[in-house]
Amino acid sequence: MGKVFTGGAAGIILVGWSPLWASPSIVGLLSLTVTASAVATALVLERLLVEVLVYRARARAAHAPRALLVGPSADARRALRTSPFTIQSEFRVLGYVSTDGRSPADALGGVGEFVEVMATLDVDTVIFAGHIEETLFHDLLTIADAAGCHAYSLARPATLTGYVPELVWLRGVPLVQLTRPGLHGQQLVIKRLIDLLVSFFGLILLSPVLALVGVAVRLSSPGPMIFRQRRVGSGGRQFDILKFRSMVDGAEEQRTELAANSVYQDGRLFKMPFDPRVTPVGRFLRRTSLDELPQLWNVLKGEMSLVGPRPPLPSEVALYEEHHYSRFDMKPGITGPWQVNGRNRITDFDEVIRLETAYLRRWAIWKDVAILIRTIPVVLKMDGAH
Repeated sequence: MGKVFTGGAAGIILVGWSPLWASPSIVGLLSLTVTASAVATALVLERLLVEVLVYRARARAAHAPRALLVGPSADARRALRTSPFTIQSEFRVLGYVSTDGRSPADALGGVGEFVEVMATLDVDTVIFAGHIEETLFHDLLTIADAAGCHAYSLARPATLTGYVPELVWLRGVPLVQLTRPGLHGQQLVIKRLIDLLVSFFGLILLSPVLALVGVAVRLSSPGPMIFRQRRVGSGGRQFDILKFRSMVDGAEEQRTELAANSVYQDGRLFKMPFDPRVTPVGRFLRRTSLDELPQLWNVLKGEMSLVGPRPPLPSEVALYEEHHYSRFDMKPGITGPWQVNGRNRITDFDEVIRLETAYLRRWAIWKDVAILIRTIPVVLKMDGAH
């Protein structure tokens, strides 16, 4: 999708650059930028629509491959919760056969019943999960192959948070290379260019709204118009995030005594549905997300991006475990996967990390565009906002 967006924008810019070069003007540059962005976005949306239609036309559970998982019970159960097996158009997972010494109640059987289970359920795909002793693995694979089944082996690292497994061959030996995902080269340039254009023109076009909100904040209660708060961003670097003040002046000093009332029973997240510190104007700003608009300046400065993980407080980061640091592999965003997938209704911090890591693992420009588009109805419906 990134190539579609880049190609569409480049095509429009090439066509419109000559007349702009002949008689340059701010209006002409703005028109060209908006047109190129609109056409490129339309092309991406068209591609997404085609993919959705293709997805809906694909085989559903009734005609999807009839799959059987084989492996230790704990690994098989964990595999059943991963996306390839929860999306019913990919595999129709019938259950699992346990390779443990004693077959648990939720298994379809043990190794001794493997052939019987395959025949009874008319299995056409066998997926091996977790560590299976080499001789047993070879025997099970031979049986599956003799039965005409497709065979897959689920790499254990596939479920590791923050790492992307990639198969590499060294002197004929297959190895799974584990790398932390990140943005490099052209990806960084494209993402930063979009951030610059949208934040720059957003600040200009929204300046009347910014002025009105600022006046409303100043009149609503004593204190500054803009609230600055220290946050942790990309690479663990700290910066001051900007928001329109939605609380009474000095509200941060009261946070500790209100921590027990947070909707999250976790010190790494904090939000109150009826926070007594929030002013009437601030409550409206939070419900409509207008308090976030000053963060366009953070984006313009390069401290944040339009889309990415939300930046936490240093006090929250102090409570992190090692696998939580994956959210610092990318610049924090004004919106992101957490905001469009439930926002404050998601109260499990590890689920937040899972959403952000999944976004980071396979980042593409069209995903940013999709999240920005999905953010619009979330904001309009005030979905999950406090």
